Amino acid sequence: MQESALILSEYEDINSLLLKPIAATQRIKYTCINVSTNYIVLGSTSGSIYLFIRESCVFQQLMPLSEGPVTHILISPDEKTVALSSKRGSVCVVSIKPVFKLLSISNEHIGEIITCLCWNSKSSEIYVGDNNGKISTIILSIFTVNGMFQAPSCALMHLDSSIVQMDYYLHYLLVSTLTRCYICDTTHEQFKQIGNKIRDGEFGGCFFKTSTELDKNSEKASDDDKTHNKSIGLNSIMGLNDDINHDQSLKIYCARPGCRLWEVNIHGTVLKTHQFREALSATPTSTFKSSMIKTFNNTEKSDENFSSMQTFNFSRLNVISKKYLLSYTTNNLYIIDPINTNIILWTDEFSNIFIINVIDDKIYLMTVLGTFHCLLLSSIDILILKLFECKLYNDCLRACTIFSSHLKKIITNNEVLLNIDKLNKIDWNNTESSEIINTLQPIISVIQLNINTPQRLHSGIMLINSGPGKLRTEDSRSLNSTAENSISSINDMKNGKNHESDNESSDSEIIYKNLKKNINDMTMNQRGSHENGVKQITHSLSQVELSDYKTEQNLLTNDYQKYQESQSKEIETAMSTIQSNLEPLYILIGTLKSSQTIEEIEKIIDRVTKTINDINSKYENITQLKHFIYEIIRSFERHYFFTLLENISINLVSTNINNCILNEMMKAFVDLNSSNYLECTCGYPRAIEQCHEPKFFKVGKFLIETLIKIDKNKCILLCKNVPYMWREYLMIYIDNENVLEDDIIPLCLLTTDNIILSLLIYLLDDNQWNIFIEYIKKLERGHCLNCNRRFEILNTNNTDLINWSGVTHEIMKKRGLDNAMTFLRRLEKSLPHIKLKQDLYQSFIFTKLLGRYGLEHTVEFGEHKLDSKYGSICSTEAQKLLVEALEKDLERPVKKAIFGSGVFHWGMLYKLKVSYCSSCTLSLQTPVLLGNNGISIFPCGHAYHVNCVLQKKITKCFLHS
Repeated sequence: MQESALILSEYEDINSLLLKPIAATQRIKYTCINVSTNYIVLGSTSGSIYLFIRESCVFQQLMPLSEGPVTHILISPDEKTVALSSKRGSVCVVSIKPVFKLLSISNEHIGEIITCLCWNSKSSEIYVGDNNGKISTIILSIFTVNGMFQAPSCALMHLDSSIVQMDYYLHYLLVSTLTRCYICDTTHEQFKQIGNKIRDGEFGGCFFKTSTELDKNSEKASDDDKTHNKSIGLNSIMGLNDDINHDQSLKIYCARPGCRLWEVNIHGTVLKTHQFREALSATPTSTFKSSMIKTFNNTEKSDENFSSMQTFNFSRLNVISKKYLLSYTTNNLYIIDPINTNIILWTDEFSNIFIINVIDDKIYLMTVLGTFHCLLLSSIDILILKLFECKLYNDCLRACTIFSSHLKKIITNNEVLLNIDKLNKIDWNNTESSEIINTLQPIISVIQLNINTPQRLHSGIMLINSGPGKLRTEDSRSLNSTAENSISSINDMKNGKNHESDNESSDSEIIYKNLKKNINDMTMNQRGSHENGVKQITHSLSQVELSDYKTEQNLLTNDYQKYQESQSKEIETAMSTIQSNLEPLYILIGTLKSSQTIEEIEKIIDRVTKTINDINSKYENITQLKHFIYEIIRSFERHYFFTLLENISINLVSTNINNCILNEMMKAFVDLNSSNYLECTCGYPRAIEQCHEPKFFKVGKFLIETLIKIDKNKCILLCKNVPYMWREYLMIYIDNENVLEDDIIPLCLLTTDNIILSLLIYLLDDNQWNIFIEYIKKLERGHCLNCNRRFEILNTNNTDLINWSGVTHEIMKKRGLDNAMTFLRRLEKSLPHIKLKQDLYQSFIFTKLLGRYGLEHTVEFGEHKLDSKYGSICSTEAQKLLVEALEKDLERPVKKAIFGSGVFHWGMLYKLKVSYCSSCTLSLQTPVLLGNNGISIFPCGHAYHVNCVLQKKITKCFLHS
């Protein structure tokens, strides 16, 4: 097969789809875009981010944030997290899977302009660069444990100028600044400058993996990648410098002045310089645009003059189609072949280019004016197939006409050549679709056959069907494409093409069997009500001879295509209508303010509830839409509930009790906080491991205080779904000295929360205590406290499900030592097998000793009191003295390793606010800087190496100046 020329095309109109969520408002504008395999995410001037499905551009979710206008946004490689920077210099890390959640906000670059973001390949770390050359890193694992350990991000390095571009591969970070390019080994925390010549301007750089190794042995490619990753990890631990020597196909390309590129190996050595000045003298290439694409008038045309080569830079470099580089300026796009030092094509048809993202062979472009384009880099053959596949028959006919000279080179069939000659005579604007399809079908069949021709690799392996991999036919069209391919193949075999006559029957039978298998493998969703018709056609197909396959296959294809078109139109219309109905609601709930009256809030709630109910009832019978409706409405409801509780005034609602608003507040509070709620099959709650303080706790407290007076059943229901609120429920009982109902006891017990159980025990009379003990025994046996059904408790040892030492500590703190002792005697009598921790008895002893001397203070022992907020530093001199003293006392050698970083060692114990020096940003444990002087800590908690304090003459913490 002759290799087809590459071309840029635009046949998908993504602009109107992406602008839909903000079409109703003039205040909000998009500021940035990022594209991943499955998603498109857009930042906005309001600080919110908008999430879309990439292939269909269907709006999924609005994620509101309050950090100000978004300047950069980046989806993680695993597509579970989004990092974004704001105009004020903060960086937010947001989870999008499984639920939307703000994980962290970093203020490391506050007041600076963030220029780029970069994820590592494991989606565990984000690198942030700013206009001052500062690069910081955020470790994602720090922020994913229920909001704990909210430490600031760590400054990684300070370079000489603004960061232009960053790229990551394996454990290497590539950083390009205005003057230099650096390769950083993040495992060994070392970096090296690439080359010696500096530059001045925005120049990009990226990693590039050539496909030469893949061509040599296609079968071993995936295995080599796995082995490669394993060896990298092993060698990194061993500290070898040549840990990537076995992968010679990995290169780095760095932009240089004068339209040049440096080719660099992974060690930072410049291998050669590629010159593209002459290649750029070629005329720009036209982009093939579908007639469906709207043309936008760019009034702000740039004054860039391409002939002035002195001002032209490859400002950004991206890999496209895994074999080329993409670079762009304000008005130009360039596709570069770095292997052969050639410019494949360049175009100047797009003005005011602001941001470009690349996914495989697609280019997503955003202009300064806020318009979007989706371009495809492909061969002419693939473009023609894509247009036909998308049913853009007029555009497909026009493409065949424009590129007729290319088609004549790859087609040898005289009848098809005659069709191509007729293309110029057809008025494709006034031709019916059926006639166009008949004209195009022979051409499409030949192109498909050429693409499907087996190719022989260097190793001698025949690569079957290597071409259409880039075509990516959608599932909804797979049967149609299979049918067309099968028809073409059968016709070719009947005409004697590429097959011996002796094998014609057997080859036809193989294709026929594959066709039947594809029909039988259709999913139930694809078949729908059409299933009976497919079975009948399949049965008929099995009765005919091979000579009649074409007739029967056309019947199947046409019948299925009609059904598919009707279904897809209905679904597309429904999806568009649902989004249109929700868009005004997003705007409406954005008007929620704490200053609104009860009547205004009630009107908003009524309208939202009515619209959601209408959508659910209207489309409940369309099974294909169930998942979509659930996802998009669930996303809207989460945003609505969050906004409602964030803006509603508790004082207003408490003075004017409104059942509608009260019910909606309860619904929102439970929805946002019931993620760890577990049930038995009978509907009764199961034991949970830990209670966490819920979001909008003040709202929950207000609901408990209000509902316990007017509807106790609703109050109990709220506590069942959000177990933490039993604390407030029981406190009200204690304050009012009420008698506790028996049915509350098991519900409180299932929380296994120390504080809740300590409050509950105080309210139990003798009879209720016996009931309480029976429930505990049933829980230890692993039975449901309602239906007595046996199930697995979350804890592997059911007797350890309740921390009785912790419960006793809580009783001692609230009720004193005597009440705690009384409880222990009672507990030991009822449950003699219970084991208590040693530190509980220590607490009893020291609390009693203090009480004898008139000091009423509860002493607590335990590991939980010595947490990670404390650290220790041992200077070299102190370490030496300690080792000598210990060796003298113990009369044996002592290893210095015992004086490492840890809580229990002699040195200086301090409250850890940051783990690095606030001056040099290196670890406080750096031996060279620690020396014999140690560290200096200011009252604010920030620590400095004493050497840094002496060198820079620091008299006060400059982080607060």
